[in-house]
Amino acid sequence: MMNYNRSTGWVREFSGVIAAAVTPFSPDGSLHLPRIPALVDLLVDHGADGIMVGGTTGEFVTMTPDERVGALTTFVKAVNGRVPVVAHVGAADPYTTLMLTKAAARLKVDAVAAMTPQFFPTTDAAIEKYFTEVAQAVPEIPLFVYEFPSRAGNTTSPRLLKRLSKLPNLAGIKVSTAHLKELMAYMECAPDMLVICGNDDLQADFIAGGGRAVVSGNATVFPEVIKAVFRALSNGAEGSSERQILADLGKLSLAGAPDQLKVLLRDRGVDAGVARCRTHIPSDVQATGPLPQNIVALLDDLSGGHS
Repeated sequence: MMNYNRSTGWVREFSGVIAAAVTPFSPDGSLHLPRIPALVDLLVDHGADGIMVGGTTGEFVTMTPDERVGALTTFVKAVNGRVPVVAHVGAADPYTTLMLTKAAARLKVDAVAAMTPQFFPTTDAAIEKYFTEVAQAVPEIPLFVYEFPSRAGNTTSPRLLKRLSKLPNLAGIKVSTAHLKELMAYMECAPDMLVICGNDDLQADFIAGGGRAVVSGNATVFPEVIKAVFRALSNGAEGSSERQILADLGKLSLAGAPDQLKVLLRDRGVDAGVARCRTHIPSDVQATGPLPQNIVALLDDLSGGHS
């Protein structure tokens, strides 16, 4: 098996929307694998260019390693090669991360992503060792750094990413930050890597600045809407209507809360169960009435007037 090289591998030409999939759980909190195929069909059939499994939207912090492997196995089988699958393998300790990384490789995922080490304050040298070990464990698979400093408590800085660029299968970085300047700093430091925007609020400015890929929690419910917004912005749309759609989706999903996303999925006819995490009280997490008219109009247009 040949080693992956970012200068020639599939990520080099990738552009589009990666849906950050939720993970279905039963009312008793147990993992519910049979609900995954219907979710996958919604995402693939409605335009997602890739699926991230086991990320923040997927509530990975609530899951055991075995559950994460079980869910990933089911997602990979359901996708069946139709779009790339990016497996999030990050954990608070490198031992679990490496175990999940090797399991993902056995499942032949298209890429792995690892969140910067979490919770405990970690030095740059330790972060560098962490990502080096992950990359070297699966040299045949592209690796993404998953930068989410407000959740991890640590950061892989642009300077550190440059140091990591010696790893040939380090294909890029997915950045979830509230600040456009921080996001764009990675574009400047790593022109040969794929920088992915992980914050729907920044999509418009990111794409206007040359960005070509996003990971979206809202795309796990409305993949065709996020894809249409992405295409319009990529084709040079002025962006005011697209920004409004993104803002309205953010309000509708309570900023991508997994419990609310699952309510919205039920409204679309897909039962993704319940959330293990409780980000809002039950009276907050409920159907929010009619969809905003701009989203209804776009869905109607995308379905050929038969929504």
